[in-house]
Amino acid sequence: ASRMSVIATTTDRQTNRQRYVNPFRPHFERWAAVSWSCTAAIMVLLMFSPGAPRLLLLGLAILTAGAAYPWVRQWLRLLEVRDRMNEAPVTVMPISEAQPLFDDEGRKTFIGWGFNWGVDESQLAREVALTDPGKLAPAEDIEAPGQPWLHSVGAVEKPLHLPVVDEHSLIVAMTRWGKTVLFRLMICQAVRRGEAVFLLDPKGDPGLKAAAQQACRDAGVELLEFNPAFPKTSIRLDPMRNYDDASELASRVAAQLGRSSRDQNFTGFVFMVLTNVINGMLLANERPTIAGIKRYLDGGLERLLVRAITAYCDRIFEPGWQKSLDAFRRGVVARRRKQPEGDAALMLTAEEEAAAITAYYQENVGNTAHSSPEIEGLMATVAHPAEHRSKMTAGLMPVLTKLTSGPLARLPSTDITEPGDERMVTDTKRIIEQRRCVYIGLNSLGNEDVANAIGEILLADLAAVCGSLYNYGKDKKVVSIFVDEAPEILNAPLIKLLNKGGGAGFRLTLATQTISDIVARLGDQATAEKVLGNIANLIFGRVTSADSQEYFCSRLPRVPIKMMDFTRGISSPTDDPLSFSTSQGETLKTTMEPPIEPPTLGALPKLHFFALIGSRFVKGRIPVVVPDKEYGRDGR
Repeated sequence: ASRMSVIATTTDRQTNRQRYVNPFRPHFERWAAVSWSCTAAIMVLLMFSPGAPRLLLLGLAILTAGAAYPWVRQWLRLLEVRDRMNEAPVTVMPISEAQPLFDDEGRKTFIGWGFNWGVDESQLAREVALTDPGKLAPAEDIEAPGQPWLHSVGAVEKPLHLPVVDEHSLIVAMTRWGKTVLFRLMICQAVRRGEAVFLLDPKGDPGLKAAAQQACRDAGVELLEFNPAFPKTSIRLDPMRNYDDASELASRVAAQLGRSSRDQNFTGFVFMVLTNVINGMLLANERPTIAGIKRYLDGGLERLLVRAITAYCDRIFEPGWQKSLDAFRRGVVARRRKQPEGDAALMLTAEEEAAAITAYYQENVGNTAHSSPEIEGLMATVAHPAEHRSKMTAGLMPVLTKLTSGPLARLPSTDITEPGDERMVTDTKRIIEQRRCVYIGLNSLGNEDVANAIGEILLADLAAVCGSLYNYGKDKKVVSIFVDEAPEILNAPLIKLLNKGGGAGFRLTLATQTISDIVARLGDQATAEKVLGNIANLIFGRVTSADSQEYFCSRLPRVPIKMMDFTRGISSPTDDPLSFSTSQGETLKTTMEPPIEPPTLGALPKLHFFALIGSRFVKGRIPVVVPDKEYGRDGR
């Protein structure tokens, strides 16, 4: 006999026994329901026979109808639950109907409908799976509906919300499950709340971009786009605008060289050179940009040194100090092998001018209270043997070349302008202050190295703004950052945002296909655990990766699961074959188990998910929100 006998979980307070219904088992109730119902009908028909004892037949009809009632009711309820469990409807709703579910006050984010998955739901799901293991079979292909009965385990579904606090979220689901639909829903609400929104898309998915555009249209705001693949329509976003000191900018560029032990010496030297160059640009009142750094490293260090010392001396000396330079220029000319005549005597090359102004600085400034460590660092860089310097920075130049080649040179380097260029020039801090929404497509499919470099530098700039807001911000604005295919750009700045961003109002939502992608990107499980430990909310859609399934289930709180064991035995003594004894027993065991089995995640339909929101475990489904003018097409 089945272990399930009622639709919903019930508890007998006297026996403390739980009983459950399995809507997929054979419906034994129908035979009793049909038999008693037919008997009642026969009694009623016999009442119309001549000479029939109508009063007796009426009593029998009422008696048999009463006996049929509980069986009919149970059978109909089983049929209703089975029909509900065999459907996985996708809810399509216009934005006007979805808006009442949004919390414009900024306390929570609507993500769909669902219910708490507790002890009763866990027990029922396991009973169904034990009766028919095929109910947890994963879908054969992505277009398959999955196992819709999982959502019908809950009796009543309610709106589900994520808290709008300093908590990060991770979405894990295989491709084409519905991550774009969920992103669109969440972005629309973030924009409506007046938050600054950054959407980072390493691959440049047109569907995700279209979803972001629609979300902004629904909220009535403009979507900004930074995309190296479409430079003509892209905004110009400066990733070197926000910093506290030159070493911070140097770290952003030097990070592109790699972090293996083999590269430590080269990276250290490159970091020193970059710091000195950026300090020189700041002294020369020139804003550091990627293109500007490359321009000076390509052979303009002497010109930079001259500009830096000149600007510095202009600040500490009285006007007219430059007349004293002529003597030092003549000293440089005097060291030439061939002496020029006439006006050409003081026409110096960049190297000679740098030597002359360096000598002036050493004599007039170097040993005084006005000496500048930044200038002396740049002087040391210029004085370093050029051949050795070129070898040590050989790994840096290809990176800078990739970031400044063709149209890309003008996207992140906003100091380069052309007549008629009307593209918006902005930076991450300004976007946050203006509470704008920006889509950042990195085009990793076209050029993965450039995409990784731009992504890391942009995230480093965001981390710098985050640190500034954390330390000095009085009115902390909520900043929502959505990262699709997060392992593609899971780097040190992104990890820093996960670690420290919550205190500054930064809330990250990362999406990936498997947990293994994160482990592979970071190199080992321990490092991945440090990153995942900063994520409070886990949303898992259809996932077929065993590692990802085990990871999610291992995070869930254990629940008591009851199992009934049946034992039967027959024994016969050897000295008396005709004598025997039998035994039969039932044992109810309770063990602490995860609320769902790992393979359950592989059986989810599209847009269905399990989520761990803080410590609350829920089962939910995501609606498809469309513009009002599109709602009603195709018969909807």
